[in-house]
Amino acid sequence: MGGYSHLTNIGQPRYVGGIDKAIALECYTQSGQTKGTQYQVDYPFKRGFRYTFTVKASNVAGANSVPGYLRLQLNNIGSGNNTSCNGSQLIDAPMINNTSKSLIVGSDFWSDYVFDLPEQDNSFPYFQVAAIPTPNSGYQTILVRSITITEVAVNPDLVLSPTSVTTICGASSTHTFTLSNPYNVTGITSYQWNLGSASNGWLYNGAPAPQLISTTTNSITLTADGCRTATLSDVEVRPMKGSTPYPRPFKATATTKQPTNLSIAGPDNICLGSGSYYIANLPCNAVVTWSIPYGSPATLGCTSCPQTTLQSLTYGTFTLQASVQLPCNPTPIILQPKTVVSGLPTPFENIEYNPNDGVWTEPFMQLLGSSLRIKLPKLGDFSSYSWVIRGNSDPSFSFDDESGYFFRATFNSPQTTNPTGTVLFTTTHPVCGTYTLKLTFYKTPGASKMLQVEASPVPAANTLSVSLIEQQPAQAITLRKNTTTNMSRIQVLDKMGNLKIDRQLPTQTGNASLDVSGLSNDIYILKVFDGKKWWSRHISVQR
Repeated sequence: MGGYSHLTNIGQPRYVGGIDKAIALECYTQSGQTKGTQYQVDYPFKRGFRYTFTVKASNVAGANSVPGYLRLQLNNIGSGNNTSCNGSQLIDAPMINNTSKSLIVGSDFWSDYVFDLPEQDNSFPYFQVAAIPTPNSGYQTILVRSITITEVAVNPDLVLSPTSVTTICGASSTHTFTLSNPYNVTGITSYQWNLGSASNGWLYNGAPAPQLISTTTNSITLTADGCRTATLSDVEVRPMKGSTPYPRPFKATATTKQPTNLSIAGPDNICLGSGSYYIANLPCNAVVTWSIPYGSPATLGCTSCPQTTLQSLTYGTFTLQASVQLPCNPTPIILQPKTVVSGLPTPFENIEYNPNDGVWTEPFMQLLGSSLRIKLPKLGDFSSYSWVIRGNSDPSFSFDDESGYFFRATFNSPQTTNPTGTVLFTTTHPVCGTYTLKLTFYKTPGASKMLQVEASPVPAANTLSVSLIEQQPAQAITLRKNTTTNMSRIQVLDKMGNLKIDRQLPTQTGNASLDVSGLSNDIYILKVFDGKKWWSRHISVQR
């Protein structure tokens, strides 16, 4: 009706046609119970406006009836809880407040009844119209033909835009807030902007913004400080009419989100040295925490610096992890881990040979017979093989095929247990460049026993315990325990074969303690001489 939705709210209002053309609202008192009818009309009531309702109504009363009330209200206070569509239903008594007013409709002539409601503190989506009997009243019907609503802007809402802003923690962004005046409120002379506190995270004219800023224009431009240590505050503004503040302020909310463009930057492969790593797009005042899994083939430098270093220890793949704590966001940001390859894959790791012809402990090969044929692994990441044989070497070396994957070492005469032949192996890695390794041969008169170098702890920090353990051949079945063999000399070489430690031992030395505190973190070759030949293994020094 009239372009506004009319809905039954309590009881069953009726529409009366004919000459009346009105909505009929019945009410009466029965056995001390107040019964009435009510309907509601959708209408947008605005905060800061006062309203006048002019209702054209009349009362059709039965015998012994006392004129009843017509009530208008902007919410459902006092509407009762009976919504059955069946005549009159229980309804509460009339009331008068800022959102509701009741008037007696006592005439059966059409008259205008004026309902004045003061300035509203809230907005409402509808109003309700009810007929309520006076105490001990008989049956009566209040007819409502028309309702005219007049609204007057007293202190209407002004419109602050934007109503919200979203910023990225650690990033600068500029925002202009404007308070518009759609109802042309007069008398506004200035605007008081309130940022909550002096520690608000905003910049104003390039400097930290104070809590209160007064402007004569209805706009202000603020910049979210990318280096802020405080949570970005909401922005509130209150118009001023001279020295008199507007009845209420208007606010825009500020929301801060975590950055999504942070990532670990640095080399994927640290080869045989070290690599530097940092956080790409790292905001100022950020705290970074670095970590790598226990047992990784590299050491981690600073664990709480914006930039850190990884030092290669040996070959292997691991993950570098980092989290970023920003002062404007209490939740640490866990970054996507970065996969790092430490060192180079050793090309000799998977060489193939007959174990009856030799014993392999990189980079040493003990020949058990007079000849040994070795199959090299495929190149993989390496681009080519290059072999250089040192002069005056015995055994002699030859390639078995043109592919370069097979070569043969042959001793031409009986040899001592000293080193007798060396081949320099050179290859090129696409990231790490040229890699060179020595392969050194020793002649062994037989294979009557096999010895194994034992070293602990692994990795070592300052002191290494060394022993030489005799093991039974694989084909032998025995319950005899492995026994310790005396050692006469211990050497430590770096990965390139350079001698780092050379220690002569007293005779009958079964176990030795070796000081490695002077060695830097790396992988080394431990050589032990039993008086007849050398035995070797890898060790790791790490602190």
